[in-house]
Amino acid sequence: MPKYDFHNQMEPHEFQRFAVDIIDTREKTHFEVFSEGKDLGIDAYKKTKNGITTIVQAKRTENFKDLLKVLKNSELAKIKKLNPDRYILITSSTISKTQKPKIIELLSPYIKNSDDIISKEDLNKYLTKEKYKKIELNYPSLWFNSANTFLKEMSDVVNHSIYEESLDELEKVKQSMKNYVIPENFSTIISNLENDRVILIAGNPGIGKTSLGRAIVSYYIIKDYELIYTKEIDKANQVYKRDGKQIFFLDDYWGSSFKDKNYSHIENTKFINFVDKISKTNNKILVITSRDYIIKQVDNDLKRILGNKEYLLDIKKISLNLRYKILYKYLSTSNINYSYIEYILENPEMIIKHNNFNPRIIEMYINSDFHLEVTKYKYLEYLIETLDSPISFLDEVYQKQTKEAQLLLYLMLTIEPPILLEDLEEVYLNILNSSNKNYNNYNLENIISQLEKNFIRTYYINNKGIVIDFINNSIIDYLYDCKDNFKEFEFDIINNLTYFNQMIFFLKDEDNFWKLPLLPNSYKTIKDKLISDIDNLSIIIGTFYDTIEYYNMTSEEQLIYKLLKLCNIDDLDKEVIELIIEKYNQIINALDNKDRTYIYEDNLSELLRIYEKIKKYINVNKKEYVDIYYKNIEHTYELNLLVKNKEFQEEIKAIGLDNKQKLTDLYKDMIYYDLQYYYYNEMYQSLGNLYCLLETELYDFYKDDDEILDAIDNYDNIPKSYYDDKEEIMNKESLESNYDTNEKIMVKELKINKSIPIDFNKYLKKLLPEEEIQDLKKYINKNKYLKNFKDTKESTDILIQFYKTYHSFPNTEEDFYKILITAPTITMNIKSSQYIMITLAYLLFINNKPIFKKDDILEILSYSKINKKEVFKLLDTSLFRREEEWYCFATKELQAFCLSLYISYLYEKDKEEFYNRLISILMLPSEVDFEYLEDLNLFYEYFQKNDKDSFNKYFIYEILENYLSKTNSEKEHQTITSIIEFFHFELILEELSYDCLNSYSYINAETADILELVTGEYADLEELVSEKAFKEFINSFKEKVKFKYGKYRINLTELTKNEKFFNWLKKYKIDNKIMSIHNKIVKEMNNIEKEFYIIQ
Repeated sequence: MPKYDFHNQMEPHEFQRFAVDIIDTREKTHFEVFSEGKDLGIDAYKKTKNGITTIVQAKRTENFKDLLKVLKNSELAKIKKLNPDRYILITSSTISKTQKPKIIELLSPYIKNSDDIISKEDLNKYLTKEKYKKIELNYPSLWFNSANTFLKEMSDVVNHSIYEESLDELEKVKQSMKNYVIPENFSTIISNLENDRVILIAGNPGIGKTSLGRAIVSYYIIKDYELIYTKEIDKANQVYKRDGKQIFFLDDYWGSSFKDKNYSHIENTKFINFVDKISKTNNKILVITSRDYIIKQVDNDLKRILGNKEYLLDIKKISLNLRYKILYKYLSTSNINYSYIEYILENPEMIIKHNNFNPRIIEMYINSDFHLEVTKYKYLEYLIETLDSPISFLDEVYQKQTKEAQLLLYLMLTIEPPILLEDLEEVYLNILNSSNKNYNNYNLENIISQLEKNFIRTYYINNKGIVIDFINNSIIDYLYDCKDNFKEFEFDIINNLTYFNQMIFFLKDEDNFWKLPLLPNSYKTIKDKLISDIDNLSIIIGTFYDTIEYYNMTSEEQLIYKLLKLCNIDDLDKEVIELIIEKYNQIINALDNKDRTYIYEDNLSELLRIYEKIKKYINVNKKEYVDIYYKNIEHTYELNLLVKNKEFQEEIKAIGLDNKQKLTDLYKDMIYYDLQYYYYNEMYQSLGNLYCLLETELYDFYKDDDEILDAIDNYDNIPKSYYDDKEEIMNKESLESNYDTNEKIMVKELKINKSIPIDFNKYLKKLLPEEEIQDLKKYINKNKYLKNFKDTKESTDILIQFYKTYHSFPNTEEDFYKILITAPTITMNIKSSQYIMITLAYLLFINNKPIFKKDDILEILSYSKINKKEVFKLLDTSLFRREEEWYCFATKELQAFCLSLYISYLYEKDKEEFYNRLISILMLPSEVDFEYLEDLNLFYEYFQKNDKDSFNKYFIYEILENYLSKTNSEKEHQTITSIIEFFHFELILEELSYDCLNSYSYINAETADILELVTGEYADLEELVSEKAFKEFINSFKEKVKFKYGKYRINLTELTKNEKFFNWLKKYKIDNKIMSIHNKIVKEMNNIEKEFYIIQ
């Protein structure tokens, strides 16, 4: 049964509509609905032909006490005045069976029975029934049942950037659903999508394509689908998992203008294959959005495969009812004075019937501060004018910005964001320092704050930093529509071009609407800069930050991509063409000498694409060209492009690549090599590209070869000796010389430490006969601790191994583990097995080694008399996991138990030394990288079980004593100050804006886990502070923010001398919450001291 919190998840008006929908369905009749606040506050009524009147009232209250108060103080008088025959009460509160009679007694004779009192629990029960499912579908605010459901972590994502993009999009989905109004035909859209698995949402800018896409995404997220948000098919292929539920969201896939006219056949093929692949699944969904006029430009093959999967959003087909709901939603969630809202809703036809009704423009207008400047009458009048001419509204807002802000907008446009803050700052300051104009504001952060309200947004990407982007495509449309505004900044921007991105922006074809007009001298300046500096101009994060991580490349390695971008422009003059040819020949000559300076990973194949563009301008000896290309081929993709190239078929025959068997053998050899090369070099994007190629164009070459099919499915298990041998044959440099050992260990650690979730019952059926399965389940039901072993493959393997060995289980978890590590197999030596297990757990922990090799363990145990064979025998049991030469404990719980058992066997002095060491680790600064910190709570649990007295005496007591010595004071004010200083409380924000809480924000505290263990309370301010309090805090102390380590930070210790800070704590009763936790710690300390006294 769902557990919706209707009070917190729904707005009042939304809950009213939801309640009436429920009662309509239950009573199988239609109730008339009143507007909120009118007709004595009655929400709906029904009058039969016989004159019997039924009134429905929805009460959005938090608890029964509040509900009863409202009913007594105001509702009862209204009911008596209306005197209905029947009264139905629907509430968001929890009501017990004993509380319903109290309501019936109060509202008698109007409430006939308890069925006419519908509580929070009743509503949730209704939603489990089939006939109410459609209602749930119409209220997206219910779909995210909790933050945990919403922020479900994606598993097994090899490319961290995809995870970051998807997580960022998930947050936007959540925020979007708060204001989204579900269209009437949403259930039909979902029904069609269940069959087609693919939907292309098309329409004009601002119509709601992205919002509908996000609604579909949120619907499937609650169905346990994993979101993959990207604009690139390569990335989508890279994280595609055959068995998992996934929804791929390609928002604005072809961009705002189908910029790349030469959208390649390869890209078309990838897209078509991906759509086709998704269409044939039953556990994948693909959602694509694009502007309608872009769809009309795409390739016929694309149109054919999309076919009936296109859903066109047409403003003319949006019903007036839906338009009203959209308008109401924006108004009800805004900061506008209620009298303004009321006036607008008294005259909604002027807006909802407007020919230019556009949700995005309405939202931008309502979110602006314009309501603070005019009366409610003028406000509605200007809203109508905005719909008449949206450009005029944006222009009015634009003209109010400072010159520096206007400059920044056009500067961003030339780079085509998203763009890193540091990159934007570099070119912005270059202009200000060289310009003759009177620019005043050198503080970029101030300019960004100024623009965030209406034009731009900022967010944070891990390992890259703060990113700036336009708030939506309407801003881009405006900047192009008002091209004359650019003239004021043309000279400064053109004479300070810093990035290659900007060159491509200004060199667009003349007939491209998305091109700013330039003076003749400006074009010459751009061309001269390009010709003289092409080698040094950097490609930065921006629109063609595509699937290629340019920031990892040298300037030489970027050259091929620069030439490729230039080749995609049709209207190039002679000098630029000559530049392309000169640089192209420079690369070819280097390759002829086996100099791969210009080659990054597997981009050799891009040379074929460049050749296609410039062949009409140059004379090439094709045989020499093919020879040079062929002798530099390293990867399957490069070989395939050469074989398929129609331009060189005669030359291909000359080297025998038309021979099917030779080509098959060559492909097979290449595939083996590539799988290992990409895997060992962590080139996961290239690995994804290879899989796409293997599933399409190359499938016929290996479909009957079981050996290579197995290699493709298990690429990480191909013997590394094959890769090493291949390296030697191909005369390559050794991988180990180029690959950072620590990074490789980290990759192995991530892979080997990742538990594999399973379907327990299905897994048992593969390994045990039915009789043994039933016997094992009896033990699991009898011994609760065994239920913890059902979730993952590793823990279930331990369970099965134990059952096969002993055919029974002890009554306690402690005895289970002791038997397990004492004799994991009948043939093991009991003494050596336990000794190896617990000693290894201890030494790995203190040396911070989560994973190890056989050589490590032999070295660790070299001083003992343990037989090497015993060690190897133990490592082959289910107690350990293996990934190539690396090992780790099968589960963290097993390792924690072994460590705690080892500690329990130590002399008292050694125990004290160990726990003191553990304390010193915890007291280190948070920047210290200690792998086990995240697992310490698990270790604490087993320390308490196996070594409770020493753990309390040398660890818990010392932590608490240290805490109290620094925090306890007779004055509450001083105590709170000391607590904040002790925990080093720090507010860390990914972005700094009035909406910062919509991004990631948290409080960091060292040693908080110990106090959580002791008190059961989480000593983290984020748990103590409401969203409202957070927002007030940020507004009050914004000047204390410092930008450090790529994030905005506020050190709360610095605020403890500020009276305003303590007033804030008191206002939101945060001081009481902090003291409550503190008092629990004091109480627990007294209990531990009493225990010590008794023991002594």
